[in-house]
Amino acid sequence: MNLYDESVFYGGSYKHITKKDSSNYTTIQLEKIANPKLLEFTSFGENTYYITRIIISPGDNVSYTLKDGNLEFTGKKAAHYNFYLEMDSDYDDWSKLYLNKYQPDFKKYKQQCDSLYKKRVTFFNEYVKKHPTVSDEFKKIIKDDLRFEYLVNLIKPRSETQGSWNVNTGEDLTNMYERGHKQEGEFFDINGYLNNITIDEVNQPEYLNYLYFKMSIVPLLRQKFVKSSEIPYSIASFRKESTFLKENFDQKIIDYAMGRLIVDYFNQGFGKDNNTADFMKEVIENYKQTVHDSSTIMAMKDI
Repeated sequence: MNLYDESVFYGGSYKHITKKDSSNYTTIQLEKIANPKLLEFTSFGENTYYITRIIISPGDNVSYTLKDGNLEFTGKKAAHYNFYLEMDSDYDDWSKLYLNKYQPDFKKYKQQCDSLYKKRVTFFNEYVKKHPTVSDEFKKIIKDDLRFEYLVNLIKPRSETQGSWNVNTGEDLTNMYERGHKQEGEFFDINGYLNNITIDEVNQPEYLNYLYFKMSIVPLLRQKFVKSSEIPYSIASFRKESTFLKENFDQKIIDYAMGRLIVDYFNQGFGKDNNTADFMKEVIENYKQTVHDSSTIMAMKDI
């Protein structure tokens, strides 16, 4: 069994766990849980892979069983744990969507995203009616998570395939659009495509606990808010994007997103040549002096 913590820089196994085994069950205690937290739960049977997401809160006591391919949570707050399992038991609803990045039909893809998001919100509303004892914190976490899940699948379309899953791309939307067939005079209305989302709607540091917000912040910065005319992944474009970030966002979001911006540029080759290596080293050294999160500092040391 593994619990994946979405709040650290890259995401990773939740580390503050103690286990006690007996003949019939295992007791797992999670420490340092100060506030309600969204974790990914995975476990392996002999021929079965179990995966879902759960919301845990300080003082929770819950049991789960894995049997014959079925995962079930029971206990006083079971409704907090079973939501994602009941909504999407195979954890693959979004992976069924697909945008052909060589002949993209953004209108059709957005309609699919809108429809699935509406379906999931409807399920949430019915679930809350069915389980009226769920906490206000649970309701807020779910609503925010569903919204950013929808957003990240818009700005990072499911246009690549891994096994039987369609996965989110790292390619810019406009690059895909320009490559496709379009009539003369057409242009990609990214504002309409992203429902005219504003900086105020995403400039909330509490969202840094959400995986999908963290996946979407840099694409939003680049494609929606900055839309730089500079050469992509150049020193000039980095300066423009990082300056906009620092001038318009909450400091906690800046502390995280600067690291993601650095990683994004590095993954595209920035900092690996003589023209940009010294610049990247200087950026990283300055950035490391402003952050205190150990997982972020480790990511910068790796680069």
